[in-house]
Amino acid sequence: MKTIQKIKATLGLLALFLHPAVEAVAQSWSAAGDFSPTNNPNGVWSYGWSQTLGSLFILDTASESQSGIDRWLGQQWPDGNPSVNHNATPTAITPFNSVTFQPGQLGFHPGPNGENAIVRFTAPATGSYNVDAAFVGLDFVGPTTTDVHILVRGASVFDGNVNGFGPGSGPTFSTNLTLNAGDTVDFDVGVGQDGSFAYDMTGLDATITSSIRDLQLAIARDDSGGLFVRYTGAPDVTYRLQRAANLTGPWTNLATNTAPASGLIEFHETTPPPGQAFYRTIQP
Repeated sequence: MKTIQKIKATLGLLALFLHPAVEAVAQSWSAAGDFSPTNNPNGVWSYGWSQTLGSLFILDTASESQSGIDRWLGQQWPDGNPSVNHNATPTAITPFNSVTFQPGQLGFHPGPNGENAIVRFTAPATGSYNVDAAFVGLDFVGPTTTDVHILVRGASVFDGNVNGFGPGSGPTFSTNLTLNAGDTVDFDVGVGQDGSFAYDMTGLDATITSSIRDLQLAIARDDSGGLFVRYTGAPDVTYRLQRAANLTGPWTNLATNTAPASGLIEFHETTPPPGQAFYRTIQP
């Protein structure tokens, strides 16, 4: 990402031409909306399972479409469970004679020997992320009784239970996380307090949004012929400030800084060059 600002000196008077070039870098990912029946991993999302909560993630390699539901399978039982399931149709579907999937809904189901089904998000870049998740029971026979979790880098940040069917049967959770590129956020479902995996389809509505702020750069004069170059970025993300005499470069590094919690970075250009100069911030 880059933000460029120009300063020009004319007839010995310093004139500022502020033309903020702002790049919106916020992005949102939906576990259900982004679901793929053919690719795993699928961009930032992966579908799989683990023997126990927090143990090794095992990627699903088998898939099928059954009764209108697209499924990724752990194949620890003849029915394919543990599994990750999705209704890509515009209508509600009631497969397996016990479950109702709303249009576009995602559900996951634990395995027969305590295996957890997992929907995994892998951070594509270092930055701040908002996580919003809601769990709900989808089995009207039974009904659903599961334990649900959110793990960040393998450590739990949320634990709850789903008991029942439909709205209100499960918990919601929201948080803000600082993630490094490659860090994982796992949405897990287990067999619940009854110890049985029967009738345990659990709906997951998970959205992750990068809260990296729009990068903005501004220039202000000091009282001694210098400049303050100020810009904002995402907390804990490192940026390089560069300067050039022309937009085509070459660009020279002036400073490398990691944004603090406020996001504001300031560089004091004590001896700016004569004529014109362009400033930009980039990652690195």
